[in-house]
Amino acid sequence: MSTKGFAASVGAWTKKAKTLPDEAFQEFLRLVYQELMRAMPEVTGNLKRSVLVTDTGLVPVDTDPAKQYVDMTAENMATIANMKIGEKAYISVTAPYAIKENYGGDGESGKFFIEITASKFKALQAQAIRNVKARS
Repeated sequence: MSTKGFAASVGAWTKKAKTLPDEAFQEFLRLVYQELMRAMPEVTGNLKRSVLVTDTGLVPVDTDPAKQYVDMTAENMATIANMKIGEKAYISVTAPYAIKENYGGDGESGKFFIEITASKFKALQAQAIRNVKARS
């Protein structure tokens, strides 16, 4: 291998190694988002459509209980795809009835979709690392 070829190879490896933490973080966020969607109850899909992913902070809960949300999956995935390791990601469930759905109330038991998702963080982190390594 020539010196130029070796230098190019090392340069490519170095560039890839620098992107791996970002890729693992993004993959983890994708897995968390997907797990939350799986754990969340679905009657009309409106609760799931109220989920927003941002890098600027939690989104306030809406006040209109009749609001019909549009599917933000593509926008949420784009936000996740632009996240870098060390940045903060916020996943907000903005429907006003989300708290009642999660924790229960008025004689109904909660679904605890937030806690179910959070309880899987370590497994999702490990899965994200495996997924990224398999692609590398």
